[in-house]
Parts: sequence; structure tokens; C-alpha cells
Amino acid sequence: MEVGEIDFYTLMENTELQPKIETRGRKSKYTEEFKEVLFKTFRKNRGKKLKTCYELHLDPTTWTDWETKYPAFQQAIETIKEEERNKITERVEDNLMNSALDEKKPNTVAQIFYLKNNDPRYSEKVDHNVNVPVLWFQKREKEGTIEGEVTENPN
Repeated sequence: MEVGEIDFYTLMENTELQPKIETRGRKSKYTEEFKEVLFKTFRKNRGKKLKTCYELHLDPTTWTDWETKYPAFQQAIETIKEEERNKITERVEDNLMNSALDEKKPNTVAQIFYLKNNDPRYSEKVDHNVNVPVLWFQKREKEGTIEGEVTENPN
């Protein structure tokens, strides 16, 4: 070894001589503080993922990666979606009832909608469970001709 050269083993033992390794990319936004802001914004946007991503300058693929990587994050998102869906449903139901029962100008469509969905006498639902016999054709060959009979079930 020549003067001034450092062998590999000396380099590995002496951390001051080791080259600094740079990490690629930037630091993840996935922090407790950012999650709280994200959840608050997600609620404000009534469970709309893309709108929330746009407001927070977050790539939607990052969101999807977080859902895959952090099950607690995915569970929190699903809980918020369900809460927001329930709030919206309750509000729509209230508006429908208010519209249907308006003293000055009742909404006939709202009344019909309510009756069809809440009173079986007005329901248009069709029972699709119909028992239809399955017919079987039993083929018999007899002296060059084909004969047969139709039965409900050969078993």
C-alpha cells in the first residue's frame, strides 16, 4: 500500500472516513399532525378522497399506499366515510319528509317515494323467487328412430 492510501477495512472501521449516504426522496408526510389535518379535511369534504387530496397537495396514489401500508389509517378512513354517509342520509331523509309534509306546497314525488319505500302496500318490488319445474328430455333410440318423453325430473 502506498503512502496516503487507506485500505477498505480501515475505512469501514473509521466512521469519520465513510462517505455520507444520501437518502432519496423527501421525508414522508405521514405524521400524526398531518393525519389529524387529513382526517379533519376529509370530514369537511364529506368523505371525498380526491377533493381532500387536492386541498392538501397530496398525490392520491400516496393515499392509496398509506391505506395499504397502515391498516389503522384505512380503518379510520372507512369510519369517517361511514359517519359522513350516515349524516348525509339522515339529512336527505329529513329534507324528504319536510318536502312531503309541507303544508303550503307538498311534494307529491317525495310522498310517493316515501310510500313506495316504507309501506308494502305501495311497493313495486317484485318477488324473483319463482319455482319453475325443470323439464328433461329423455332420449331413447329405437331401431334407427329417436323417441323420447318430457319429464319434470328424472331422479
